[in-house]
Amino acid sequence: MFDKRWIREKKRRIRRKLQEQDADTRGFHSRGYHRHFEGYTEYKMQDITGRVKIVREYTGCHYRQKLNTLQYILLRGGYLVIYTLMIGLLVSAGWQKRAGDAVWYLVYVQLAVILSLMALGYTLLVNYVPAPRSMTVGDYKSAAKGLKTASVVVSICFLTAACLTIFYMILHRDVSGAADTGAAVKFILGGILAFLIYFVECKVPYEESTGNTEPKAGGIEIES
Repeated sequence: MFDKRWIREKKRRIRRKLQEQDADTRGFHSRGYHRHFEGYTEYKMQDITGRVKIVREYTGCHYRQKLNTLQYILLRGGYLVIYTLMIGLLVSAGWQKRAGDAVWYLVYVQLAVILSLMALGYTLLVNYVPAPRSMTVGDYKSAAKGLKTASVVVSICFLTAACLTIFYMILHRDVSGAADTGAAVKFILGGILAFLIYFVECKVPYEESTGNTEPKAGGIEIES
C-alpha cells in the first residue's frame, strides 16, 4: 500500500515538473519548424472529443514589391529569360568535344555548375515566380533572399569553371583549341548573367507592412 502511494506521488511530481518545463519552453519545436512558421501565432485548442490540436494563424509582417503590374510581370519574365540563357550557355559549352573533357577538376566544376543551376531553377520556378504579391516572412526569405543566394552561388560556379578552363589551356597549349576558348567565354557570360539576377534583385524595392491580424490571448508567436 505504501509502495503504491509512493509511486502515485512520484508520478504526480514528474508530471508537474514536465508541465513546468513545458511552460518555460512552450512554443519551441525545432529550428526548421521555427524557420518555416516564422511570423505565425499558434494556439492550442480542444475539439469536441477533448483532443488538443494546434491551430496556426499568420500575424507577422508582410513584404510586397513596390512594382506595378507590368513591372512585376517583366521582372519575372526577365529572370526566366536570363535563366534560360544560362542553361543554353552551359549546354553549348559542353556540346563540343574538348581536350579537357576528361580532366577531373573540369568535370567536377561543371557538375557544380549543373547542381547550382538546378537549385536556382527550383528557387526561381517554385519559390519566386508563384509567390503571392503580399508575402509572409517565410515567402520573402525563400523567394527574394533565396534567389539572391542561389544566383551568387551560380555566378561563383560559372566563373570558377571559366578560371579552371583558362588554367587548363595555359598548361596544355598543345592540345587545347577554339572549343576550350569558347567554353571559357561562355562560362564567363554565364557568371555575368547570374550576377545580373543578384544585382537586379538587390535593386528591387520592398515595402514592409504589419499584419492585419493581431495575436489573440494565449497564443504563442513563432520566431526564427
